[in-house]
Amino acid sequence: MFAQTANKVDYDYVFNKARYPQKQLFLNTRIDKKLDFPLLEKIEVIDARSDTSCVGFRTRNTEKNNYLLQFPNGLKLEFEIFFKKFINFRTEPGGYTSTIVVRNYWINEFDVDENEDDKFVENRGGRYAARKTGLRATFDIYLEKDDEYFVAYRFDTLASAFLNIKDFSEAYLGDIVQNSIKRLQSIQPETHTANKRKFSRPELEEYYKGRWNKPILKDSVLRRGVYKNFTEFLNNQPSNDRYVVQKDKLIDILYVPMKNGELAVARDVWGYCDGKKIFIKSGENYFLLVRVQNGFYFLGSKELMKSQDEYYMYDPYMGTNMRVTSESYLKNRLFPLKVDMEKGTIY
Repeated sequence: MFAQTANKVDYDYVFNKARYPQKQLFLNTRIDKKLDFPLLEKIEVIDARSDTSCVGFRTRNTEKNNYLLQFPNGLKLEFEIFFKKFINFRTEPGGYTSTIVVRNYWINEFDVDENEDDKFVENRGGRYAARKTGLRATFDIYLEKDDEYFVAYRFDTLASAFLNIKDFSEAYLGDIVQNSIKRLQSIQPETHTANKRKFSRPELEEYYKGRWNKPILKDSVLRRGVYKNFTEFLNNQPSNDRYVVQKDKLIDILYVPMKNGELAVARDVWGYCDGKKIFIKSGENYFLLVRVQNGFYFLGSKELMKSQDEYYMYDPYMGTNMRVTSESYLKNRLFPLKVDMEKGTIY
């Protein structure tokens, strides 16, 4: 994965986006006939994600094969072009428009472990899948007329399959975006907006920008201490500034002092800050958080995996190289993870 040994991770590689090439994705539609939206003049997209610089990450066993995932024209334009391709919009003036605010859109592709049989649940063409791709997407959808915005509904989905990113993209990405707006066809705007609260464009924009108005994103100084929960992290307010961290290959232990002065293991902990860097707990370890725009990422682990080393030895009697496999051992299964800055979840 990223440059690392059993004891060290080169954090200069962790989401340093200048170090990685981009793999371009496209929204493909399998619709033979365009859909009719006779009451809508267009669909506008607002990209309100915490980090708009990419839409995901492809993780492979070797660093040189890791890629940032991105639409060639950016998410906003890719979505809007996609809608124009398969929708017949209203051509006469006087209709409504729809605005889709993308709160979250993140794709992960990673290798599954060949030595863990329970991970291989899909047998395609006689071969077990070796890679898995997942998408998390949350859209807020509005109806708009005369600069007045009305809430229509929220689209929230999690999709995953034992496919590489190329196959997953071709099979699902376009369909998921298409499915997100199907409900719009059944909504009668005049009826739906009657007696509902309306918002101006500045109010809408201020609401979504306000999600990043958090001390952890605004403060110039990070406070040292232990975060008991996600709220303490967001507020840059660790509840205990006295702690000791003991790090090992497979497990990290964080100690805090008791009333009698003795150190005790702190188990219910979200993470900690040393005053300069922030570390998040995932599985049985603490991993460095890396900020990109208003989002945080880390190269981390949620589980231990069994692994074996393979190497070749020359047999002088046979004149050949023999493959030798070591005994299995436990190690952290590391891959890029992201913090949901609204919910506090990790994916």
